[in-house]
Amino acid sequence: MAGAEEGTGIIVERLKSLGLTKYEALVYIALLRVADATATEIHGISGVPRASVYPVLDQLLEKDLVSESQSSPKRFAAIPPDEAIGKLTSRIEYNGKRALESLISIH
Repeated sequence: MAGAEEGTGIIVERLKSLGLTKYEALVYIALLRVADATATEIHGISGVPRASVYPVLDQLLEKDLVSESQSSPKRFAAIPPDEAIGKLTSRIEYNGKRALESLISIH
């Protein structure tokens, strides 16, 4: 189990370098491990505190990294990793270009 935790830690750090928070990364990874899950199930799989799961899911929905069912209770699913990384790197590239434009206008 320690190997799996170490592997998850490395993935979390890599996702953080792409702009996710630790909890966002843990929830996204947890959702990749299952087809879909409720917030309670996500809490159990990810280890993210129960009170933090819904706010984290809202952040991941805003970043378009998870989908949400309209069932009751709501179920959440991760988008495929290749799409997620594409969205994250596109956001970084976009923000980098905007920052460059702003800095050039100052300089």
